[in-house]
Amino acid sequence: MDKEQITESTPTVCKFFRAAAVPILVFLVIYGFFLLSGLRLCPNTTGSMAPTIPAYSLCLIDTHVDYDSLQVGDIVVYDRPYDHIQVVHRIIAVLPDGIITKGDANPVDDGILLTEGDIYGVYLGHIPGVGRIVNIIRTPVGIGFILAIVVLLFISDVRSQQKKSKDSNPPDEQ
Repeated sequence: MDKEQITESTPTVCKFFRAAAVPILVFLVIYGFFLLSGLRLCPNTTGSMAPTIPAYSLCLIDTHVDYDSLQVGDIVVYDRPYDHIQVVHRIIAVLPDGIITKGDANPVDDGILLTEGDIYGVYLGHIPGVGRIVNIIRTPVGIGFILAIVVLLFISDVRSQQKKSKDSNPPDEQ
């Protein structure tokens, strides 16, 4: 690669990184806000809370939980002790030893006595359908798909810049 080729491709690479920096900075600011505020996103992949929370909804939860203020009817997110999956269910009983939860669509309670350490957050709201997208993005295939799109966009940008430079620089006449 000669010096002329390096200087032609350098502006394209710089433009790409400048263009990528803006979304990355926006993501970091939003992520920082969520970390500091205690707000989290939690996909709900089952229909156990239907119709209140449809399957594949993305739930907004508050991780700043005052355990003593929880009451029957509140919807909480807890970490299931035996498989560490986050579950979004409604409190149906508050006992001296812990809390009993149940999904609105389930016929029986969860069969688990939850203590303060088990409760991850309190439900604030949800966006229907978005949980499916989040679940796909979390997989290795989803991450690979996103990376492939970024690489293809970069290659497309480089090719269009090369085409523009060829069109704007006519060959030298001899």
